[in-house]
Amino acid sequence: MIKNLLECLVNMDSKTFRIVNFGFGLSFLVCLIGILFVLTYNTYPTSYDFYQGGLILFRTGISFIASFLSCGIVFDKLSKEKGGY
Repeated sequence: MIKNLLECLVNMDSKTFRIVNFGFGLSFLVCLIGILFVLTYNTYPTSYDFYQGGLILFRTGISFIASFLSCGIVFDKLSKEKGGY
């Protein structure tokens, strides 16, 4: 399963790969901001909202990563079947 996923990423069109790569970077940044909020709450437990906000941002980032990956693979396969963009 993972081998097929990596093979799809390696054989992806360059434009699609750049969009997916940008999405990964943006989602990773959202995850890091969420982790920063959780660490802030663990260091200085002033408000429970920091903890909840951090968890929500982290979950959102993980969901965006999965979405960019799946949509990128599907778009690449459809564009290859159609014969281009």
